[in-house]
Amino acid sequence: MDRVTNEISTTALFEAFFSCQKILRNALDFREVHLTRQQFYTLMALAGQKRLTMGQVAESIVVSREQATRIVAPLVDEGYVERCSDDSNRKLVLVQLTKQGQEFIEREKDYVRKQLEGRFEHLTPAEMERFLKCVSELKDILEKI
Repeated sequence: MDRVTNEISTTALFEAFFSCQKILRNALDFREVHLTRQQFYTLMALAGQKRLTMGQVAESIVVSREQATRIVAPLVDEGYVERCSDDSNRKLVLVQLTKQGQEFIEREKDYVRKQLEGRFEHLTPAEMERFLKCVSELKDILEKI
């Protein structure tokens, strides 16, 4: 890939990131859910996986392991997340959503869906189909990077 293409790709990725973040942030009021953004992002990261190590949590939300540990602690206290050990490596600490955490994430996803419905109504059926295809393709590509 040449330098110009690389620069355009990087700029487009930043623009897409900030656009997505803005749309989702505006659809969810973090003060209402009584969580910090990082705590919410942690729950979302765990919702996509069965269990994660603290290192994987840190990597998912782009913080240090120490910060991830401090972010997870209140989520454990609130009953959204539980720590467990790996049967093959007792020293490895894993975290996973509890039933309460799973229910919370489903409620929040439903809330965001409802908030975004009005925005999606402005799209024609063809635009909506294109949007869904583009998002799916973007997700596939980003997983390869």
